[in-house]
Amino acid sequence: MVTAIEGESALGFSTDPWRWFPEMEPWFVMLGGKATTWRPSIPFTSEGTEVSELVHQAAASRSPWLYHPCLSAITHASDRGRPARDVALIGWLAVHAGLEGELSITDPIWCWSPGGGFLLQAGTHRFEQIGSAMAEESGQFEISLDPWCTILGYPHLDSWPAAELTDDSRESGIRRSTLVSLRTFRLLRALLPRVGDWLNQLTKVLIFLDGTENLCRSSSSPDLPGIIFADTLSEVALMEVLVHEAAHHLLYISESAGPLIDPLETRRFPSPLRPEPRPLRGILLAYHALAFICALYADLGQTQLGEDVVDRADLADLRKKLGEAGETLDEAVESLTARGVAFVNATHEVAQYAH
Repeated sequence: MVTAIEGESALGFSTDPWRWFPEMEPWFVMLGGKATTWRPSIPFTSEGTEVSELVHQAAASRSPWLYHPCLSAITHASDRGRPARDVALIGWLAVHAGLEGELSITDPIWCWSPGGGFLLQAGTHRFEQIGSAMAEESGQFEISLDPWCTILGYPHLDSWPAAELTDDSRESGIRRSTLVSLRTFRLLRALLPRVGDWLNQLTKVLIFLDGTENLCRSSSSPDLPGIIFADTLSEVALMEVLVHEAAHHLLYISESAGPLIDPLETRRFPSPLRPEPRPLRGILLAYHALAFICALYADLGQTQLGEDVVDRADLADLRKKLGEAGETLDEAVESLTARGVAFVNATHEVAQYAH
């Protein structure tokens, strides 16, 4: 059983972890700062407000549509796929902020949209036309599926497009991943709507991994807001990794206001999820994710599917790991910043709910 660290909770209440949403203002400030140094990779002409200034203005007014992978044109430093990300950014701004102008591309670009994307041929295009095409391609669920990594502009490692497979095998895998994902979203909507609403706030795009050796892998990154990469072995397994990575996104956003761990802390600590010792931030990431995973299974166990899909032994093992990680953070409290103390307190409340 975890204990509370003295300090103010960032959550504020302990009755419903699915109402813990991060304070977005520091993230908007960070985005506005990055927008001022952003330079496009494709030639374009804005009519009126420039792209960087428009993003800066929207960030200053805390526009919620800014938290989206389309803004990775600004936040993601990789040169790979930049033209595709820049086109997605321009289209997104045309939809949500009325950006006007035109761009020119010398090669076709597959442009991301919620419904799967569309091919933008070489030539000159109006921003408004790109935005209209993106808006028309709406998806069935709030979390969009992107099996071809269109939002990135390049194939992510271990994704289906990067896999060395025949076209038929790749397409079969993508169809299977799509079906599992759609069933998962429907289950969340029907059985766990609070969990689904929480996920929708933090997760915008799901990119499938290729399911190598029937593993259940997942990842996310602070510079790719709202993107989760995940294997899709089963509906329950996908629920777990979605919650896992969404919890990471919550932590990433919280870190935009400053570190949760003292930057001078360099020790390594036993990890509940990995065999090798990890920095204290890694323990915090694991603890926070485990708390939400256990909360998911606690809620799932109360549904009509509970007895069939929640393995009591596995859940007991997860709770044991959760407790161990919480104890590690309690013992290292002097290495937490004031904001880190509040964040750990809030995670303790989620852990209490999950027990």
